[in-house]
Amino acid sequence: MKRFNISEEQKKNWAKQLLKIWPSVKPNDTITVYIDNEKITYFYFNGQFIGKINEAGFSDTFPSIWLSLNGPYPTMTKKLIGSTY
Repeated sequence: MKRFNISEEQKKNWAKQLLKIWPSVKPNDTITVYIDNEKITYFYFNGQFIGKINEAGFSDTFPSIWLSLNGPYPTMTKKLIGSTY
């Protein structure tokens, strides 16, 4: 998140929200992210809704960190999106 110039306070706030939403994940579990047109980020665990973050800044930043092939973690991104190339 350093490259996005996000304050420590904001990072802690988002981490706190994610810790409340995300469960422990085991092999074959999935967490799906959906961002709507209003920039609300919804999370689903194994197909079941588990929570949302209603902040445009989060919805803009989160996918860029974890899901962009040009992001900071390309190997992890490929695993997260199920890419085989």
